[in-house]
Amino acid sequence: MIHLYAPAMSSCFGDFDETLRALHQGRRGTRDLVDIAGFEIPGVAVVYADPTIDVPYVQRAAEHLRRALRRTAAELPASAPHRTAAVVCTGLGVTPGDEAGPDVSWSAAEDVVRAELGPDVDLYSITNACSASGMGLALGADLLRTGAYDRVVLAAADSMTRAMLTMIGKVAAEPARHCAPFEEKHTGAVLGEGAATCLLSLDDALPGLERFGTVSAIECSSDANHPTAPDQHTIEQTVRRAIARAGLTAGDLDFVVPHGTGTTLNDECETAVYSALPELVSRAVFLPLKGGLGHTSGASFLMSLLTATAVSRGAPPPGYVPGTTIEGAAALRWQPGESWRPARGLVCAYGFGGANAVGVIAA
Repeated sequence: MIHLYAPAMSSCFGDFDETLRALHQGRRGTRDLVDIAGFEIPGVAVVYADPTIDVPYVQRAAEHLRRALRRTAAELPASAPHRTAAVVCTGLGVTPGDEAGPDVSWSAAEDVVRAELGPDVDLYSITNACSASGMGLALGADLLRTGAYDRVVLAAADSMTRAMLTMIGKVAAEPARHCAPFEEKHTGAVLGEGAATCLLSLDDALPGLERFGTVSAIECSSDANHPTAPDQHTIEQTVRRAIARAGLTAGDLDFVVPHGTGTTLNDECETAVYSALPELVSRAVFLPLKGGLGHTSGASFLMSLLTATAVSRGAPPPGYVPGTTIEGAAALRWQPGESWRPARGLVCAYGFGGANAVGVIAA
């Protein structure tokens, strides 16, 4: 098991606590794209953004990561520098390409991590679309289990670059006013900006630091059957392996945080995957987050993981309930009952090119 400490988040709503409140209230962090990037792309109408960050759009991912890292770093216990590593996860590398002009300063995610944790920290970087931070968690777990490090800082940030915005525009059916996972009339993904960080350790108790939660299992796969479309069989097998590795059955899980992009390909595939696990559908409550956070790409898995862990600790669940759902999704439970006391959950992220990550968490 991998234990989580010092969680932090910076999203379109603010810090971790502000984000949890906004999600429970069902708020959406929507803002016109032109206010962020200064240009328009067909198929991308809005972006979920924090209006308090007043910097050029190529700097926004770095600013979110800086905010989250400072909160996590403030809680880190004393440790030999060479025994702590950082795993940095991004969707497209948080690179500006030719977008940052000579009058715009810019920092890579790795630069931000070294500035906040020290120039000598051992740093590993993963760039793997929406499942990047899930695979970063798997890497962090391996670094700990092999004894290479005592502590790993897991950090994930989304990129608001022209490349990311253009990619979403290419696959969007039409400009979307908000992200609507699993809804019949959804029109496509809406990007969201943000970052999440936490400390990973094999120790179940660190001096002066409260354990936030536990990852019982993390499973990853790369099917690469199609450059954009998810593969139902591979995802289902990855979900089954994660549940089995955690020593559970699908009927033991209280909730699922699905990837839920609000796109036809993803939502229909996910619905088919969960429908193939009737014992999961009969018990679990489904908690999509992108209706509030938007599509946060490389930060998606870790933001979902921290939110899911907070729910397992008693935080109010997110309040996004689809209206008229896509075919098959009506059988899924979207709202818990009054006596609901969740303890175990499934967290999912599925990226371009068949990069999948599935984790099982407990408080």
